[in-house]
Amino acid sequence: MDFQTAYQGLQDGVQSRLRLFFDQKLKDAGSDPIIAEMFSHIRDLTLRGGKRLRPALLLGSYLCFSSDDTDSVIAAGTACELMQSSLIIHDDIMDQSEVRRGGPTLHRAYEQQANGQFSPGLSSSLAILAGNTAGYLGLEMLEQSGFPLQIVRRVTALYGQIMVDENHGQALDIYPRDIQTLSEADVLDIYRYKTSRYTTEFPLMAGALFAGQEQDSTGKMMQAGIDLGIAFQIQDDILGVFGDEQVTGKSTLSDLAEGKKTLLAVQAYVSATEKQKDTLKSLLGRGDLTQKEAEQVRRVMRETGALDHSRRKAAEYFGRVRAVVDESRWRSQGREWLLSLIALIEKRKV
Repeated sequence: MDFQTAYQGLQDGVQSRLRLFFDQKLKDAGSDPIIAEMFSHIRDLTLRGGKRLRPALLLGSYLCFSSDDTDSVIAAGTACELMQSSLIIHDDIMDQSEVRRGGPTLHRAYEQQANGQFSPGLSSSLAILAGNTAGYLGLEMLEQSGFPLQIVRRVTALYGQIMVDENHGQALDIYPRDIQTLSEADVLDIYRYKTSRYTTEFPLMAGALFAGQEQDSTGKMMQAGIDLGIAFQIQDDILGVFGDEQVTGKSTLSDLAEGKKTLLAVQAYVSATEKQKDTLKSLLGRGDLTQKEAEQVRRVMRETGALDHSRRKAAEYFGRVRAVVDESRWRSQGREWLLSLIALIEKRKV
């Protein structure tokens, strides 16, 4: 079976498992409309997820050390999707984003369903509770994976630490700091805690733990997760400004209007002329930014070489990941899966 066929099978398996899980949750909610509505919103957002990258990373890591019981691995991988739902629900509230995965963000979904009867504050409060719930559902899914309890406890402990670190990363991201005070190292630190920890490190580490590895013997897998997460986030930031909204399902205005702390923005400021710096300072972070103004920022990012620099940095970190996997002594089945997955991620158009 080729990689694309196997990957599609994984995606279908995760989707099916999530549907069954939420069907049961809605059944358990019974006649309680408030709880049912919450589960329904979490379900809709989670099922709109596309690539199922995190379960795929978990499976690849697992296959580096074992080939047994991959059905349980798929079940465990769905926990990554619920963790992600939890985090993006909260992230969208903080950023006041309108669109996620081609549909309304969860706090906007609450507003729309209430037909204007809910204030933005109430909708956000309900969405915060939904985000909390999604995070705990991820733990429940881990417990239902079928792995031995001792191993599940190790992974749930890691899950908890990742959630703590994610909050650290989010604080670093939203804490008010002027772009001129930030360095590339500061941005990479944000990427490590806000993206790498849950997007790539957790699934890669969890896969190894599920395969029976001890946490203190998974250093190379952790390094692969760090590097892949940074590469992924640099790529994501490029797509968030220069991407196709129809493909990404996300506005190309929101990161600029928010004044998001990205490598693109920091490198542009470092390399900008005084006039270009004035453009960045006046437009980045302006909530009512127009497409015409956004194009001025994009032009600065191109002219200063920030876009090319970011592309080179992403390529550098992808290269580091491939080197870790290539030089490892992991099982060939797992290494080939991970290398194919890395190549697929790297091909995202930036």
